[in-house]
Amino acid sequence: MSGSAGTGIFLRNTSGASFTNMQLNDFSNFAVYGNTVTNFTMTGMTINGVNGNNNAGDREESSIRFDNLLGTSSITNSSISGGYNQNVDLYNTSGTLTRLTMDNIQFGLIDATGGNDNVRGQVYNTATANYTLTNSTFAGTRADFIAFLANNNSTMDAVVRSNTFHNGQAIIPGGGSAIDIRSGSGTLAQAATTTFDISHNTLANTGADAANAYDTVGIFVAKGKDSGTMAGTIASNTIGPAKSGANADGIFVRSAGAGTTTVLIQNNSLSGYGNAGIHLQNNDGSSTMNASIFGNVESNPNSQNIYGLFVDNGATASDTSTMNLVVGDASNLGKQNTFVSSAIGIVDVSLANTVNAHFNLARGGSTAGTPNTTGTLAQVTQIIGDDNTGSPTVDNTASAGVITLTDTLPPLPPVVAP
Repeated sequence: MSGSAGTGIFLRNTSGASFTNMQLNDFSNFAVYGNTVTNFTMTGMTINGVNGNNNAGDREESSIRFDNLLGTSSITNSSISGGYNQNVDLYNTSGTLTRLTMDNIQFGLIDATGGNDNVRGQVYNTATANYTLTNSTFAGTRADFIAFLANNNSTMDAVVRSNTFHNGQAIIPGGGSAIDIRSGSGTLAQAATTTFDISHNTLANTGADAANAYDTVGIFVAKGKDSGTMAGTIASNTIGPAKSGANADGIFVRSAGAGTTTVLIQNNSLSGYGNAGIHLQNNDGSSTMNASIFGNVESNPNSQNIYGLFVDNGATASDTSTMNLVVGDASNLGKQNTFVSSAIGIVDVSLANTVNAHFNLARGGSTAGTPNTTGTLAQVTQIIGDDNTGSPTVDNTASAGVITLTDTLPPLPPVVAP
């Protein structure tokens, strides 16, 4: 089915719609558009050509667009490309999307002029949306490959597993993240709730992809300045290299406002990163971050690299943020990290805490120092060295606050599949 005007498949207030083995291409608005659609299924589809010509307002034209997709829905075993703004754009303002499963999809390029993210899901108000995107390949993007965002008092779960990313088109400057999961765009009076599982994905920008590799961050997880919660796992991903000369983190987890962010970062392979291989930031308020970092391997940082691991807690004297951190385990070789900074980098591991913020560093098997006391630079260096491989260089003097040693490990996020 092809057409120079309108929309290929238009659904409104529909339940149980199912489409199989169709070809859709070259529609001036959308190949597929749905508004308040429940229990939708699509499989064996080929959507290509150019779909849409407008990226203005809140109806950005894409290959597939749903406003309030609900119930249990799926898009599988298909090829989707040619979206003017996104290939798949999901916008929920009410109701419950029990789960949208996107599996075994070949996501092609988006428009070189109007394109933004390849796949995007946004949740607003008190809506609930749960997304699963697995076993798929991406040919390119101009901003993020995948962006899932929870706003206001919404609830979201994002599962992104076993996908492969190639960037075969020029990115917008500052774009090109593989996976972008964000929660909490409101004020402290609002509280979004987000869980996530980002595992077994490959972002290997080599060969023809290298010129368009990410230049900000490979995997970005961020809680905004609300009072919500965010919890999840980033595990067994292959990330890098970043764009040549880019000041880009491999993994960046940020928390702000109030509320809590809990993250497990485990068994990732990172190479060619800029600023830091792994970057944790907890500031702009009183939020708590619980972070467990185990078994990650870093290598070959680029010319812009400064740190292997950079943890900054608090930004100004008004921040009362709390960081609960464990980095490696002296008694478990599989949990020990390999941190690498460049020859011109500052240090392998930097732990920074402002004067009114609270930084608790768990001894993951090391016996250096004394629990519930302030750790000296020598003690913090020994803990990081004991609990990880090699002899990483360490600094904890970048800010005026102290680091408290503890034997209490941070809470972990909900368990996900290996």
